[in-house]
Amino acid sequence: MNVEQLLRRYANGERDFEDAKFHDTDVLEDADLRGINLRRAELTGVDLSGCNLQDAVLEEAILFDARLDKADLSRANLRKANCQQVSLSEAILIEADLEGAILAEAYLDGANLQNANLQNAVLDEASLAGANLQGATVEEAELGGCFKSKTVMPDGSVLSDWEEE
Repeated sequence: MNVEQLLRRYANGERDFEDAKFHDTDVLEDADLRGINLRRAELTGVDLSGCNLQDAVLEEAILFDARLDKADLSRANLRKANCQQVSLSEAILIEADLEGAILAEAYLDGANLQNANLQNAVLDEASLAGANLQGATVEEAELGGCFKSKTVMPDGSVLSDWEEE
């Protein structure tokens, strides 16, 4: 299936695209894909910047090196998704379920993760500059080496890796 087929089928009311495969040359930028089921989909390197993915199912999806800058993933299910090196700058992930997701080396600069579930997620070496994690669940999450600059933590405190003068 190619991008045009997906968009046509979605426009006709289909929502189940479980196990779909797309490539790094595919662009779905700014598409409205609310409620889409992309469980176990392979989306390595795909450009989903600005997409509306509210309530989407991306559980166990492979999003390695994908671009989701400014995408709206509110209430999306990303459990156990491979989001390594994904770019989620300024993305909206309010109440998103990222339990067990791999976000190592991800770019979450300016992302809104308020009330998101990051339990058991791997965020090693991720960039969280300006991210908002207020109210997020981070129990058992791996946050080793995360870059923080004006990052709002789950308890509302603001942290930076260095003292600003």
